[in-house]
Parts: sequence; C-alpha cells; structure tokens
Amino acid sequence: MKLMFLIDAKKEKLCSAHGMNPDDVEVVKIDDKWLAKRKIILGKMKEKKYENVYFGCIKLDYQRFQFFMKLYFLLSGYIGGAIIDEEGRANKFSFVKFIFKEIPMIIIEAVASVIVIIYSYIKFPIMKWYLTKK
Repeated sequence: MKLMFLIDAKKEKLCSAHGMNPDDVEVVKIDDKWLAKRKIILGKMKEKKYENVYFGCIKLDYQRFQFFMKLYFLLSGYIGGAIIDEEGRANKFSFVKFIFKEIPMIIIEAVASVIVIIYSYIKFPIMKWYLTKK
C-alpha cells in the first residue's frame, strides 16, 4: 500500500503516468496550506507502515514548498519518497542531496534576502534625502 498526498492533481493521471495500480494507493487530498500542518502530515505518514509516500502535483516546475515536502520525508523516515507530477516526472528524495545541497541552498537564499533587505533599508533613505535636498 502506498500513500499519496494529492495537492492539485488527479489520482488517475498520476497513477497511469507512473505505472501504479490505483487500487494500491491510499489518497489524501490536501492543499498548499495543509503543508504547514506538520502534525497532520507526519501523523498520516506514520499512521501505517506504507510501502512508499508520494506528493502528487500537476507540474513539478510550478510546485512550491518542495523543500518542506522533502523535510517531511526526512522526519518520517521515508527515504524512497518522491514528489511526482502528471507528466510522469519525479523529484525523488535523497538524504545526501537534501543535507548537502538543498539545506545549504535555502540558507544561502535566506542570507541573500537579508542582505537585500539591509541594503534597501540603508540605500532608500539616503536616496530620498539626496533627492529632496535639491
């Protein structure tokens, strides 16, 4: 038995694109807001011993919050989990890739955002003063 969290996709399309038997898949329909409810998601993942866990979406390129979906795989212990789409593509969870690539990238993005905020906080008042001085 497999567990599939459907974010915005259809079960039949996902199962046919990835060669799964629809009768062998337990489906939980969620939306993006549910991904913030870790107790519910992790509780469902640990409820039974599933063969595998998937997050299903229409298109991987447009799916937000993939970092948090992979974090749920890490916290629940499903090493073979994946984020799948209706086109047949999969973004598989890899412990090594998550620890050594994705976590440092999210830290770099956060630091870059803080630098931009600080730069703006300093630069814009100076520009305003310079323009109003004339």
